Amino acid sequence: MTKNYVDWFNNRRISQKTKGMTPCEYREHALAVYKYSILSNFCVALYGSCCFRLFFMQFCLSF
Repeated sequence: MTKNYVDWFNNRRISQKTKGMTPCEYREHALAVYKYSILSNFCVALYGSCCFRLFFMQFCLSF
């Protein structure tokens, strides 16, 4: 395998399995979803409110 192929496979190829995202885009998306999930669950446990969950969803998406 060449360096170019490995780079293409790991970073630029588009996959139907990931809804047309490249591997880099998918990793960023998965990390953002994970961060939101952790903060959301923490806030609900702390405050027990769905309204607070919506506030933190907006807060997380601003990053």
